[in-house]
Amino acid sequence: MIGIIGAMQEEIDAILELTDSYHEVETRKRIMYLGTLGGKKVVICKSGIGKVEAAYTTSVLLSAYKCFSIINVGSAGGLLEQQEIGDIVISDETLYHDFILDYDNPKSGNEERIFKPDKLMVKRVLELLEQHQIKYWVGQTVSGDAFISSQDQVDYLHEHFPSAICADMEGAAIGHICTINRVPFMLIRSLSDVCLRENNQEHFEQFLSHASKMSAQITEYLVASL
Repeated sequence: MIGIIGAMQEEIDAILELTDSYHEVETRKRIMYLGTLGGKKVVICKSGIGKVEAAYTTSVLLSAYKCFSIINVGSAGGLLEQQEIGDIVISDETLYHDFILDYDNPKSGNEERIFKPDKLMVKRVLELLEQHQIKYWVGQTVSGDAFISSQDQVDYLHEHFPSAICADMEGAAIGHICTINRVPFMLIRSLSDVCLRENNQEHFEQFLSHASKMSAQITEYLVASL
């Protein structure tokens, strides 16, 4: 069974719209939706926002449902000027931007906390994006317990994580738990906002539904191909 995690209900609803014959169960204080997506059995769960919520939900999916892979879907904030709302972001590595042992060098101590999504799933989803002619970015993504909206936050990420192409609040935690358990994982995000633009908080609220639907559609393509 494939596990699919979204942080917010809008992200989950977008996946459920594409899911056949699902039913709802409660498992360890999490609502699970079991059904079929792209012809494959899936269990879909809203984690809640942030790293701890995401890590706990991932652990529940792996222990209670024995998922053989995990896909994290939903929205993210872009970190590049040339990005646009709705663009797809595929992570090829993810790490925490707020795990700090040395404020002068925030990456110090993070070397063992760089988590790599499954190479075969990354390769497959990039093929599908090309096939469907969907604009995408692939690269490093960073996660932390903060919505990125101020210039100081953006400057900090650009200075200390210059390779990062987007920021989210769950991906690295999901990757961390999957890596510990040796379960392949994948991060598929669509940009609801671009962090270095004015009013990105308003853009997030305005375009969350659109970003959720975009990431859900790509997830369906990927699951159907596995």
